[in-house]
Amino acid sequence: MLGYHFFDVKNNTHIAHIQNSRKQFGDLLEYRQISLMKLKYKHEPMHNVINVYINFYPTAFDSGNNKDDCKTKFDLNRSYYISKYW
Repeated sequence: MLGYHFFDVKNNTHIAHIQNSRKQFGDLLEYRQISLMKLKYKHEPMHNVINVYINFYPTAFDSGNNKDDCKTKFDLNRSYYISKYW
């Protein structure tokens, strides 16, 4: 592709949950993804290695089942913009 050679593409994904859990979203401890790819342009003598690391460690979960929905209702008769658009 335009003189580039892609080879040795690898992807490693690690998902850890609480021990003896039902593997639900609220039981997530960590998510890690490591991607490796070697890249070489046609005029370069050596290849370049590209590593991509993705780490996600949750701190808190919220299920969203709260009864605070009255704050987010959309009123068709009222505009929340301060300045005029036109």
